[in-house]
Amino acid sequence: MRTIDDPELRELFRAESSEHLLNIESGLLGLERTPSDRALLENVFRESHSLKGASRMLGLGEIQERAHQIEDLLGKARQDASVLTPEAIAQHLRSLDVIRQLVNIALGDSTAPAPAPAPAPAPAPAPAPAPEPEPAPAPAPAPAPAPAPAPAPAPEPESATNAAAAPADQTLKRPHDFRIDTLRVESPRLDHLLNLCGELIINRGRILRWTSELGPLLSDMDQHLRNHDFGPETVELWRNQLQQLRAQTHSDAKELEAVSNQIEAGIYRLRLVPMSSMLDLFPRMVHDLASELQKKVRLRVEGGSTVADKRIVEQMKAPLMHAVRNAVDHGIEQPEERKRLGKPEEGEVVISVSQEAGSIHLEVRDDGAGLNLKAIREQALRQKMFAAEELDSMPEAQLKLLIFQPGFTTRRMITDISGRGVGLKVVSNTVEQLHGALSIDTASGQGMRMHIRLPVTLTSTRVMLIREQGELFAIAMDNIEFITRIRAQDLHTIDVQQCFYWNDKPVQIERLARLINLGTPSELSASEDFNAVVVTAHGEHFALGIEQLEGIQDVVLKPPGPPLQKLQHVQGLTVLYSGEVCPVLNLSDLHQTLHRMGVPDEPSSTSAARARTQSVILLAEDSITTRIQEKRILEAAGYEVVTAVDGLDAWNKLSSRKFDAVVSDIMMPNMSGLELTERIRGKPTTQHLPIVLVTSLSTEADRRRGLELGADAYISKPEFDQTLLLDCLARLIDTTPESLQ
Repeated sequence: MRTIDDPELRELFRAESSEHLLNIESGLLGLERTPSDRALLENVFRESHSLKGASRMLGLGEIQERAHQIEDLLGKARQDASVLTPEAIAQHLRSLDVIRQLVNIALGDSTAPAPAPAPAPAPAPAPAPAPEPEPAPAPAPAPAPAPAPAPAPAPEPESATNAAAAPADQTLKRPHDFRIDTLRVESPRLDHLLNLCGELIINRGRILRWTSELGPLLSDMDQHLRNHDFGPETVELWRNQLQQLRAQTHSDAKELEAVSNQIEAGIYRLRLVPMSSMLDLFPRMVHDLASELQKKVRLRVEGGSTVADKRIVEQMKAPLMHAVRNAVDHGIEQPEERKRLGKPEEGEVVISVSQEAGSIHLEVRDDGAGLNLKAIREQALRQKMFAAEELDSMPEAQLKLLIFQPGFTTRRMITDISGRGVGLKVVSNTVEQLHGALSIDTASGQGMRMHIRLPVTLTSTRVMLIREQGELFAIAMDNIEFITRIRAQDLHTIDVQQCFYWNDKPVQIERLARLINLGTPSELSASEDFNAVVVTAHGEHFALGIEQLEGIQDVVLKPPGPPLQKLQHVQGLTVLYSGEVCPVLNLSDLHQTLHRMGVPDEPSSTSAARARTQSVILLAEDSITTRIQEKRILEAAGYEVVTAVDGLDAWNKLSSRKFDAVVSDIMMPNMSGLELTERIRGKPTTQHLPIVLVTSLSTEADRRRGLELGADAYISKPEFDQTLLLDCLARLIDTTPESLQ
């Protein structure tokens, strides 16, 4: 596969091919749903033809051939729409994934080997495409003499069809890679900015002139002052000259401010991109995820043309992806279950975008089962997040927010798709970093709605400056509900925490100095009052007691550098008009600290894990290569590993000593991993032992079978990720009944 040498042509093809591929993909997904849509068919045909033509002009024959095959299918569909079967659409979606790989190679962005040759075009009746030939398996690496962190186990041989699907799946696995590298800008906007730059140059010349005139004046003043040779007339002359310079510089400063504001606004408008530039990636993701889960799901996007700052669009891809995956996986029921409940077999997930009063509003809603509050309460108790009495009295709104806690999940089984308790924490963290607000609403059996409010731009942030114990801090104004004065005698103690009443509801309050360990604030008499800043974090209100309010400023927020990245209670830093460096407070951290202040100290699960002796893992795997590599991974993570060559060997070794978890393949001689799981769950002494299945069987039916037999986690070998395996084991071992005693 050749690469494009000309830099200009390379960048042009990068933008053009990306647009064509996205439009073809979107069109094929639409045709799968409505194959009789002639207008859509013609549009996708034109996109395929254009991609083929651009590839031919650049001598990219493999891309040209695959684009021609898609065009050929669409040409046949003009005569007979029945050729657009789901199987044919799926085959050409996989072909698009291969084209993306080839484009990356042509652009010099990938060193991967060229994909397999293009498959033969489907005949007119379009039966299900035959699988492509399997590549030869890679040779097994030689075992290293010393134990060290090893790469993930080599996957078992896959068909070319599965390999072709890899890029789409990687979009699911690595959401943070999304970047908008190219912006389309109308030439009048650039002309306007160029004119403003001309005005800046003129202003710079004027300021330099006033500076040059100020120099001789200061020299003259210095000479007369040293010689004491000046009278009232000289002083008056100096005063007039200085006043004239002051008036001129003041006028130029105002004009400079106006021009700089226009440039800032112009650059801000250049950075605005439609949300569709990110949301257009979601239909394919939902299509593939629904197919993998054997569900019927329709994605609907509303308001995709709404514009937002480029950085917001880039950073919101990952959290929105997690929210949508959560809706498809956790929310939407299986078709037979929906039919039993009187719902349409096809579930619906809606992403809605709107803008008002300087804010972007994002909603992800579904018509699925909604949140299971009982399961949330039980899992919170199992993870020792709260005592049973606290959970029983906890308001529903606060209970729903527990799903955003790290490591929290109601999934009984961990799979490649869900169960680690990571996704919704990503949503919460990103919204917080972007100075937004997050809320959820749910009704049992009717679905869930997640609402996210974000600023339109991140070029500047309005903050309230506060002073506590002599130190200066800032709070983003978007998170402040109101500011009031509170008398000490108006405070009440509820469950060991101080509160005051607002609209007949208690609001927790604590002095900022206590929350961030800045010192002990002075005690107030009952009649004294102080400032209370009521803020919002994760949809909950609480108040900060503050010594002094310093005013409001528009600032540019900078994320803390590497030495300060993990500094608690600090979201970022900013430089004030005075030149002072001021920390911006992280309200989520403050809210968690406030909660912990009212809960008796208990050893965390992590501390308990460290206090225990080294955990022992029983590893059952018949492939010697995979067994050695997995053993190295586990040993490098600090586990003691006992290996077994099949399920029967593992079952016999279970009685020889105590194990903390079992990691097993499924397809093994003598006894399969599923049989091993069933036996472990049937024995009273091992029924609570965590079981992780690592296998090449990755269909939804296989996952269900593993879940029914009692497996705790399910990791498919084609997408094996050693971090996923280690995360699963760490969480499962720390939540077994034995570890919680």
